[in-house]
Amino acid sequence: MKPSTHTLYHGVLMTNEEVVDKIKILFSGSYNAFGYQSINDDLKALGYLINHKKTYRIMDVHKLLLGK
Repeated sequence: MKPSTHTLYHGVLMTNEEVVDKIKILFSGSYNAFGYQSINDDLKALGYLINHKKTYRIMDVHKLLLGK
């Protein structure tokens, strides 16, 4: 099965590229040593319907994981 290309955000489908942009904004703060679990929690708090596996995959593909 192919990975999904969109994520629900307040009932609207957002592309994964838009999710990556949001993750980069979350990283732009003064403390930016976040793992994928913390980013996943932040995305959920903002209203994204996303699970930790998808967050990990997106961050891995875009080289946003710590220590990689």
